[in-house]
Amino acid sequence: MEQDVSIFLAPVIIIVGGGLIATALLTLFNYHFYKTKLQAVGALIGGLVLIALLELMFISGNVSAGFFFENQKQQVTACELVGEAAHPDQRGTHNSSEIRQTIIGCLNDAGYEWAGDHHNCQEAPVATNPYCYLPTGLFSRAFTHVQLVFE
Repeated sequence: MEQDVSIFLAPVIIIVGGGLIATALLTLFNYHFYKTKLQAVGALIGGLVLIALLELMFISGNVSAGFFFENQKQQVTACELVGEAAHPDQRGTHNSSEIRQTIIGCLNDAGYEWAGDHHNCQEAPVATNPYCYLPTGLFSRAFTHVQLVFE
């Protein structure tokens, strides 16, 4: 469902952002689309911000609304499968330390570390809770942290 929304969202952002940039530049070159130069500069900045956000969505490899944290949730699910496949006799046990360690190790290998600071993690500090991890990469960590502030 999210991919369907993003298919329509990307062209809309391009059209709106590009339109703001174009009309702002035309106003600055005396083809007046805005009443003041300050409005034109505001439109230019707004258009550039929209295009920059779209670029971040493409860089993340997932053009969806929650791209960084969404990838994190998918990785946690994949590591859960790895943990259960590595210890099939432990499946269904609620607190298997072997599965927990395998999941955490898998996520460490994928570039995530345990960070149980988020309130959703503190309510359920289990290895399969995506709120309990943060990426180790500086840019991804900062962006994911900002996304989690609004969760």
